Amino acid sequence: MRPGEPCSCRPARAPDLRPSARQRGYDHEWEQLRASVLAEQPRCAKCGAPAEHVDHIQPVRFRPDLRLVRSNLRPLCERCHNARSARQQAEWRRREGGV
Repeated sequence: MRPGEPCSCRPARAPDLRPSARQRGYDHEWEQLRASVLAEQPRCAKCGAPAEHVDHIQPVRFRPDLRLVRSNLRPLCERCHNARSARQQAEWRRREGGV
């Protein structure tokens, strides 16, 4: 292995084929609401660690009408957010006939 090459012990990461964050609805209005949620609730709703993310309880993918509804949002730390995202994506792949 040469410097700068990915380690062969890890599978290559699949390219992200999703639309951009802006195209998915994460615009100025979202940024303002996100900042407000984190200011009001600076701790993770799951574990109590400092929150870094605002999670849509009902994903925008399935409920775009709830994208900016405060009651559909909760603060999460990096660890809890990543775990939730991984679970959701695995579930969506199973539903769509993937892995």
